[in-house]
Amino acid sequence: MDVRFLRTALVPIILVFFFYKKLAHFQENLVAVAIFWILNGVILYIPQSLPGSNRDGSDMSPLDSLLVGLGSAASILPGISGLGASVSLASVRGADKDFSLNMALLLTIPVTIGLIAMDIFAIVEVGLSGVGFVLFLKSILAAASAFFGVQLGIRILRLLVDNIGYSVFAPYCWGIGLFTFIFYLTAA
Repeated sequence: MDVRFLRTALVPIILVFFFYKKLAHFQENLVAVAIFWILNGVILYIPQSLPGSNRDGSDMSPLDSLLVGLGSAASILPGISGLGASVSLASVRGADKDFSLNMALLLTIPVTIGLIAMDIFAIVEVGLSGVGFVLFLKSILAAASAFFGVQLGIRILRLLVDNIGYSVFAPYCWGIGLFTFIFYLTAA
């Protein structure tokens, strides 16, 4: 799986590097955000209607790698869960639920590292003159809180995968998308 995982991980890293800043304007467009939330719900719901499988990394084709990597890269769009898209696409391609979750969680590591590197370059480009000890301390506390929050989230996801599946998040995404669209209509 090492070469296949590397091939899968390269897709989101390259796409995020080239398209992250170009797609940032979608975050300001509430209609686009609502559409992406609804699309995310569809992506999460589709694997529920498909039969399960027990394929693992040894059965992974180049097309499987490309699709799962594209699912992870979709996280640069607001409202799209890269983890959810990767897991759903892996399930659609016949991967075991546990394997697809593990692979999607591993795929988030290089994407996150790439985003952190881009943020560090942006901070260095602007300059470090406004960074004091208090801001540094707040950043460390925020990172520690995020780490423990992610650990809790992973445990909850594993419980859901074993008992219910991923589709439990689909109605939530549809509701948020509908709420966002209604908010846009009332605010305009």
